[in-house]
Amino acid sequence: MQKLDTIGFDISKSYQTQKNGRQVYVVGAKDANDQSDHFIIDKGRLIFLKLVRYSDKGNFEAEFRNYEKLGGGWIAPTVNAKQNGKMILEEKYYDIESPSELPHNIFDLEKFNEAEW
Repeated sequence: MQKLDTIGFDISKSYQTQKNGRQVYVVGAKDANDQSDHFIIDKGRLIFLKLVRYSDKGNFEAEFRNYEKLGGGWIAPTVNAKQNGKMILEEKYYDIESPSELPHNIFDLEKFNEAEW
């Protein structure tokens, strides 16, 4: 939680609402009118849905969409990014597979550049 605070999210502010018919947590804002950096988590599945950041250049939003079950978790095959309401990026992933196991050193920063994705 402390890391969230250090990267600009006021974790003392949050509220619950609905998004696309699902209950969500909004962390970093006190209500829908609060223009503070925040992110949205699906309450039932505890998955990351959206990031909203504000700056002197306006606002940036990244939204993870169309979640599907994969392996023991969830994956969002669609990621949209908007700057000041204008779509600047849409990523779509297809034929996503979950490996049966991951290399033991996958999160070793010294080996990161050697990883084969």
